[in-house]
Amino acid sequence: MRLQLTTWLLTGFTLIGGALAQTTAVLPANAVASRYGDGWQCMRGHERIDKVCNPIQVPEHGFLNFSGEGWQCERNYVRRGQACLPIRVPAGGYADGTTFGDGWRCSRGFQERDGACAKVAVPVNGYLVSPPTGGDGSVCADFDGRTRNVLPS
Repeated sequence: MRLQLTTWLLTGFTLIGGALAQTTAVLPANAVASRYGDGWQCMRGHERIDKVCNPIQVPEHGFLNFSGEGWQCERNYVRRGQACLPIRVPAGGYADGTTFGDGWRCSRGFQERDGACAKVAVPVNGYLVSPPTGGDGSVCADFDGRTRNVLPS
Protein backbone atom coordinates (compact mmCIF):
# COMPACT_ATOMS: atom_id res chain seq x y z
CA MET A 1 0.00 0.00 0.00
CA ARG A 2 2.83 2.38 0.91
CA LEU A 3 4.62 1.60 -2.33
CA GLN A 4 1.49 2.45 -4.35
CA LEU A 5 1.02 5.72 -2.45
CA THR A 6 4.66 6.67 -2.94
CA THR A 7 4.48 5.83 -6.67
CA TRP A 8 1.27 7.86 -7.02
CA LEU A 9 2.81 10.89 -5.24
CA LEU A 10 6.00 10.76 -7.33
CA THR A 11 3.98 10.52 -10.55
CA GLY A 12 1.83 13.48 -9.50
CA PHE A 13 4.84 15.65 -8.65
CA THR A 14 6.48 14.74 -11.96
CA LEU A 15 3.37 15.79 -13.90
CA ILE A 16 3.08 19.04 -11.94
CA GLY A 17 6.79 19.72 -12.38
CA GLY A 18 6.43 19.18 -16.15
CA ALA A 19 3.56 21.66 -16.31
CA LEU A 20 5.56 24.23 -14.35
CA ALA A 21 8.56 23.71 -16.59
CA GLN A 22 6.39 24.52 -19.59
CA THR A 23 5.53 27.98 -18.23
CA THR A 24 9.07 28.80 -17.11
CA ALA A 25 10.58 28.68 -20.62
CA VAL A 26 12.45 31.76 -21.77
CA LEU A 27 10.02 34.16 -23.41
CA PRO A 28 10.90 36.86 -25.93
CA ALA A 29 10.46 40.49 -24.88
CA ASN A 30 6.79 41.63 -24.94
CA ALA A 31 5.50 38.04 -24.80
CA VAL A 32 3.48 36.02 -22.30
CA ALA A 33 3.04 32.29 -21.86
CA SER A 34 0.20 31.04 -24.03
CA ARG A 35 -3.09 30.41 -22.25
CA TYR A 36 -3.81 27.59 -24.69
CA GLY A 37 -1.35 24.75 -24.97
CA ASP A 38 2.37 25.30 -24.92
CA GLY A 39 4.37 28.19 -26.26
CA TRP A 40 3.84 31.92 -26.04
CA GLN A 41 1.94 34.81 -27.59
CA CYS A 42 2.69 38.48 -28.02
CA MET A 43 1.28 41.08 -25.68
CA ARG A 44 -1.37 43.55 -26.85
CA GLY A 45 0.04 46.01 -29.38
CA HIS A 46 2.72 43.60 -30.62
CA GLU A 47 2.83 41.16 -33.53
CA ARG A 48 4.74 37.92 -33.82
CA ILE A 49 7.36 37.90 -36.56
CA ASP A 50 9.43 34.71 -36.46
CA LYS A 51 10.40 34.33 -32.79
CA VAL A 52 10.13 38.00 -31.80
CA CYS A 53 7.28 40.29 -30.69
CA ASN A 54 7.57 43.57 -32.57
CA PRO A 55 5.45 46.65 -31.77
CA ILE A 56 2.60 47.20 -34.21
CA GLN A 57 3.29 50.36 -36.20
CA VAL A 58 0.11 52.45 -35.97
CA PRO A 59 0.03 55.34 -38.47
CA GLU A 60 -1.12 58.88 -37.79
CA HIS A 61 -4.96 58.96 -37.46
CA GLY A 62 -4.96 55.25 -36.60
CA PHE A 63 -5.46 53.26 -33.37
CA LEU A 64 -5.13 49.67 -32.12
CA ASN A 65 -8.22 47.59 -32.81
CA PHE A 66 -10.19 45.92 -30.02
CA SER A 67 -8.00 42.81 -29.94
CA GLY A 68 -4.73 44.75 -30.00
CA GLU A 69 -3.50 42.54 -32.84
CA GLY A 70 -3.91 45.14 -35.58
CA TRP A 71 -5.01 48.71 -36.24
CA GLN A 72 -7.76 50.68 -37.93
CA CYS A 73 -8.31 54.28 -38.93
CA GLU A 74 -10.15 57.00 -37.05
CA ARG A 75 -13.55 58.14 -38.29
CA ASN A 76 -13.41 60.05 -41.61
CA TYR A 77 -10.13 58.35 -42.55
CA VAL A 78 -9.74 55.26 -44.74
CA ARG A 79 -6.94 52.68 -44.74
CA ARG A 80 -4.74 52.67 -47.82
CA GLY A 81 -1.81 50.30 -47.41
CA GLN A 82 -0.06 51.22 -44.16
CA ALA A 83 -1.55 54.73 -43.87
CA CYS A 84 -4.81 56.44 -42.89
CA LEU A 85 -5.85 58.95 -45.53
CA PRO A 86 -8.64 61.52 -45.15
CA ILE A 87 -11.89 60.59 -46.87
CA ARG A 88 -12.59 62.85 -49.85
CA VAL A 89 -16.37 63.18 -49.93
CA PRO A 90 -17.67 64.46 -53.28
CA ALA A 91 -20.42 67.07 -53.59
CA GLY A 92 -23.77 65.37 -53.02
CA GLY A 93 -22.25 62.76 -50.72
CA TYR A 94 -21.55 62.09 -47.03
CA ALA A 95 -19.01 60.13 -44.95
CA ASP A 96 -20.64 56.82 -44.02
CA GLY A 97 -18.37 55.87 -41.12
CA THR A 98 -17.33 52.48 -42.54
CA THR A 99 -13.79 51.16 -42.21
CA PHE A 100 -13.78 49.70 -45.72
CA GLY A 101 -14.43 50.91 -49.26
CA ASP A 102 -14.20 54.61 -50.04
CA GLY A 103 -15.75 55.71 -46.73
CA TRP A 104 -18.57 57.70 -48.34
CA ARG A 105 -21.94 57.29 -50.04
CA CYS A 106 -24.11 59.51 -52.16
CA SER A 107 -26.96 61.39 -50.53
CA ARG A 108 -30.57 60.69 -51.45
CA GLY A 109 -31.28 62.02 -54.94
CA PHE A 110 -27.73 61.26 -56.12
CA GLN A 111 -26.07 58.17 -57.57
CA GLU A 112 -22.39 57.21 -57.56
CA ARG A 113 -20.77 57.54 -60.97
CA ASP A 114 -17.00 57.44 -61.54
CA GLY A 115 -16.13 58.49 -57.99
CA ALA A 116 -18.63 61.37 -57.95
CA CYS A 117 -22.27 61.81 -56.97
CA ALA A 118 -24.46 62.56 -60.00
CA LYS A 119 -27.87 64.11 -59.39
CA VAL A 120 -30.76 61.86 -60.38
CA ALA A 121 -33.04 63.59 -62.89
CA VAL A 122 -36.61 62.83 -61.86
CA PRO A 123 -38.89 63.30 -64.88
CA VAL A 124 -42.37 64.78 -64.81
CA ASN A 125 -44.82 62.24 -63.35
CA GLY A 126 -41.88 60.41 -61.74
CA TYR A 127 -40.76 59.94 -58.15
CA LEU A 128 -37.53 59.11 -56.37
CA VAL A 129 -37.05 55.58 -55.02
CA SER A 130 -34.26 53.71 -53.27
CA PRO A 131 -33.70 50.45 -55.13
CA PRO A 132 -32.70 47.31 -53.18
CA THR A 133 -29.28 47.32 -54.89
CA GLY A 134 -28.40 50.63 -53.23
CA GLY A 135 -28.07 54.14 -54.57
CA ASP A 136 -30.99 56.25 -55.70
CA GLY A 137 -32.99 56.15 -58.89
CA SER A 138 -36.33 57.36 -60.09
CA VAL A 139 -39.38 55.59 -61.42
CA CYS A 140 -41.85 56.93 -63.95
CA ALA A 141 -45.39 55.92 -64.71
CA ASP A 142 -45.90 55.84 -68.50
CA PHE A 143 -49.20 56.85 -70.06
CA ASP A 144 -50.20 53.17 -70.11
CA GLY A 145 -49.54 52.75 -66.35
CA ARG A 146 -46.30 50.71 -66.69
CA THR A 147 -43.29 51.76 -64.67
CA ARG A 148 -39.70 52.06 -65.83
CA ASN A 149 -36.41 52.91 -64.13
CA VAL A 150 -34.59 56.10 -65.00
CA LEU A 151 -30.82 56.48 -64.62
CA PRO A 152 -29.10 59.68 -63.52
CA SER A 153 -28.57 62.29 -66.19
